[in-house]
Amino acid sequence: MKISANGLALIKAFEGCYLTAYQDPVGVWTIGWGTTGAEAKPGRKITAAQAEEFLRRDLETFEEHVDSLAKVPLAQYEFDALVSWSYNTGGPSTATLWKVLNAGNKAAVPDELAKWDKAGGHVLPGLTRRRKAEGQLFAGDIAGALKTAGFTTPPQDVATPRPAPISAPQPPHAPQETAGMGKYNKAIGATVGAATAWLGAFGITSLFGLDIGHVFDVVLPVLGSVLGTVAAPANK
Repeated sequence: MKISANGLALIKAFEGCYLTAYQDPVGVWTIGWGTTGAEAKPGRKITAAQAEEFLRRDLETFEEHVDSLAKVPLAQYEFDALVSWSYNTGGPSTATLWKVLNAGNKAAVPDELAKWDKAGGHVLPGLTRRRKAEGQLFAGDIAGALKTAGFTTPPQDVATPRPAPISAPQPPHAPQETAGMGKYNKAIGATVGAATAWLGAFGITSLFGLDIGHVFDVVLPVLGSVLGTVAAPANK
């Protein structure tokens, strides 16, 4: 059997695509869509096309792995769930899961999948969620599995990689709210309040044809942001 679009989407959702080699939570060097081994070397960089190539090659290995160890007929969604689990864990042939499956007790397989949520002896929330999604998929709840994996709508084109869950680091000097900004906003706010009351005492309620309150609503955040950003380095 071959993995379906749903199974591939599930794997991609949890693996993410990293074009520079990195170490996973237990120190295993990884690259692309979860590829490990000789391809994942410290400092290596690859293209998106290479990541897809590695994934397709690796999946063939685990498709054959599941085919060889499953001695009972599998529905496509059951096969997909087992390939995802095997791709992530290696799917050890000694795992109780295979014994349960081959005894015909498919209803117990999701519970067996759920046991594989640890790395380095610690439970990892990401693995817990992945095992939940794989359990849902194995049980035939494809929509539920994809929702657990983070999809709001089913994947439309399996050839289009899901965006990698890597957010660009914030530039070190990017403007951001700091203690300095808050300090200046409070000082300016007090001054604006006093000025508004003083002008109101003389019947002045507008400035340049605009309500005085609206003018200050615009000026206050802009001025506070400028002064706070200038002051930010002193707060580091």
